[in-house]
Amino acid sequence: MNTHTIEAAKHYIHEIFKDNSDGHDEQHSLRVYRNALKIAENYPECNKRIIALASLLHDVDDHKLFDTKDNGNAVRFLQGQHVDDNDIALICEIINGVSFSRNKDTRPESIEGKIVQDADRLDAIGAIGIARTFAYGGRAGRPLESSIQHFHEKLLLLKDKMNTKEAKEMAKIRHSYMEEFLAEFHKETEPCNEQIRRIEKYEKIMREAGRIIEGFSKGEEEILRDLTNELESYYGSDEWKQDFADDEAGLLPAKLARGVLSEDGIYNLLERSKELLHSKTSFPKYSGQ
Repeated sequence: MNTHTIEAAKHYIHEIFKDNSDGHDEQHSLRVYRNALKIAENYPECNKRIIALASLLHDVDDHKLFDTKDNGNAVRFLQGQHVDDNDIALICEIINGVSFSRNKDTRPESIEGKIVQDADRLDAIGAIGIARTFAYGGRAGRPLESSIQHFHEKLLLLKDKMNTKEAKEMAKIRHSYMEEFLAEFHKETEPCNEQIRRIEKYEKIMREAGRIIEGFSKGEEEILRDLTNELESYYGSDEWKQDFADDEAGLLPAKLARGVLSEDGIYNLLERSKELLHSKTSFPKYSGQ
């Protein structure tokens, strides 16, 4: 390989990614480069120089980072290094075959393209893939739940989309690590999920009780009584107090329907229900203490 051009490419990505911290950075490109060369050792027929340059330059025109067209940054660099036009075309073809969002199940035709695609996808999974997912999510203002969804939409699919035998073996190990991480993540967030399910349950009960109250008839008296009893039980519980406090502290998801956590709302609904049911009792209003 022409080591001068390879070293120049390393310097180029150091400069172009120096202000990037979302996982699409110099170190990512260097890991893809190392992954690719490691896989390429098993394919003596491949062009390692093409693989090296395509790996190092594969993100220099990423649409998430740069507003360029037709691989503008990569082409300018390669032309500046007097790389042959045919090789530039091949390198750009390989780069364009890397992106998961744009290629999905499309597999490159050349062995060089297969290797670089595998190398990039390997860096999207395993421990480093987990770190990069949350680094990008943080920069994009994406909540943890959205980053977790990214695992199911993309990362967990990559193991079965590798091209080469070597990448498939490496992907199995990294895939297993992600599954272990997700299992632990869901285990640690289960209390929060349980809380959300509880609030959603009583929110549904409150809406149904409100519907019956609006069009009250004797035929639905027992249904309303049962719903009111459930809401009373929740409103008087430590669980409601904790849910109310967490909502006040901004700890619940913004999109969560939480009318049942409105102190005046649930209190007024219970009182109105009792009036319709001719109840003599009055439920104490929560003091917030």
